[in-house]
Amino acid sequence: MAEVSEQIKKELKKPLGDLIDHSQLLAIAKKFKIIAVGDISTLICIHNSVHPFIAVFDFHYMRQVLDRDKEEQLEKYFKKSRMFKLRNPAGTISAEAVPLAESMMRSGGVLKIDGEEDLLALVFIALAEKDTVVIYGQPNEGLVLVKPNSQAKIKSKEILKKLNLLQNPS
Repeated sequence: MAEVSEQIKKELKKPLGDLIDHSQLLAIAKKFKIIAVGDISTLICIHNSVHPFIAVFDFHYMRQVLDRDKEEQLEKYFKKSRMFKLRNPAGTISAEAVPLAESMMRSGGVLKIDGEEDLLALVFIALAEKDTVVIYGQPNEGLVLVKPNSQAKIKSKEILKKLNLLQNPS
């Protein structure tokens, strides 16, 4: 498990991609497989008829327990999906996150987090392929879209390498 420094957390306060409107999701989903990181981001995809290739959530929103009805929406929607679980305490990235994410990139599925999922967006951004985008929520700003050929991918790989979670950042 790697603890993310306050300096890196400060850098991540700025969106790593482009802020998008919910109405753009369907068009994006026609071109890319979507990785949705966060409960609300995942729910927004579902409510806009977009099925995420990978969904990552922890039943929390802004450090508060998610409303029971929203939790039930996620459980019902993904009840037949391939489910993975990962313990990832707040402010960290679990050592198991990278190999698990690599596996999920091949098959898709749902990653239910015991802890906090926010920083796991870095792992999926680093691993995203040319046919995949990552969508996550930026508090008080909206949805962020990270494309695979972006500077965010390079930055994410550099951060994971500093944390000794990614050996070959190519």
